[in-house]
Amino acid sequence: MDIATAINLSCLWEATAAKPGNVNRSSDFADVNLVDFLSSAAVLGSSIQRSLLPQATPGNWPANTETCPPLGNPVSLGNTILAGTIATKSVARSNTNLGMVLLLSPLAHAVAAIQSQTFPQSPVQIPNCGIDPQIIRTHLSDIINQAGVDQTQLMYQAISIANPGGMNKVKSADATSQTQLEPTDTISHVMGLASQRDSIASEYTTGFEITFGQTLPRMDRFLQLEYPLQWVIIGTYLQLLASVPDTLIQRKLGPPQMRAISKIAERVVTNYFPEDAPFPMPQFNENLPELHNELADFDFHLRSDGNNRNPGTTADLIAAGLFLCLCTDRIRTPILW
Repeated sequence: MDIATAINLSCLWEATAAKPGNVNRSSDFADVNLVDFLSSAAVLGSSIQRSLLPQATPGNWPANTETCPPLGNPVSLGNTILAGTIATKSVARSNTNLGMVLLLSPLAHAVAAIQSQTFPQSPVQIPNCGIDPQIIRTHLSDIINQAGVDQTQLMYQAISIANPGGMNKVKSADATSQTQLEPTDTISHVMGLASQRDSIASEYTTGFEITFGQTLPRMDRFLQLEYPLQWVIIGTYLQLLASVPDTLIQRKLGPPQMRAISKIAERVVTNYFPEDAPFPMPQFNENLPELHNELADFDFHLRSDGNNRNPGTTADLIAAGLFLCLCTDRIRTPILW
């Protein structure tokens, strides 16, 4: 499997799973639907993978002369983020995956860096035996720390193109401002400035602590218990939402609403997906009717305020976790849904 396929599958699986408060096969939003997310997933992997290769040219990019990187554009994290955002913009009506682009781009760079050391002719291939997650994490930190202010400018261009909701003005290194960035405004630095109000930004300053320290182990546990992949995704999503309050909700509605939603998720987790001892599949199946009712009630609550309670950041973290599961051989295809 190559990086593009792993990214595409991760995003497709994330979008299709019936996670409360998110777009899925049975629920759309007014301004975005499942087809927008599936279309975004279909183009994201190839755009990121092409940006990892030195021979990337304008012919590899969507036809938009104002935003396409120039001929001979160097391989860099900023260019990858921009490439993924441009590709998404070409197929989706509104922002569907900026958070995923920001998480998957450095992860893809790390995997490609590891592969290029041993297989320079095929750096985007993922070995069948998988890659040690700690080695990925080490390369990831190096890639982020080496991304200078020139790459921050490309990342800000991507944010401007995606135009995500809930973005507020800040005093320094504001992504929505036209002011000149300082030489010290590296990607690591500006993400650090946003880390207290955005979980994705905090990943850049903690070595992806949520992804490696929480998402991956939780998915791994459900997979070892042989849960179908949809329930691996839903269970991990609820556990994450309970333990890591969703910062997209915080930006839109404030900390009290964010914490209240995490409390509801915590109750569902306690009853159906306990952290210390997830139910084995036979016992889990016995709880399915009650669980479906609980998830339906939670989903209704999250959608009852014009979808402003959508835990979008948590969904982005799920996509990153799925990509890591594929790269580390925790998920093998074909899958049981």
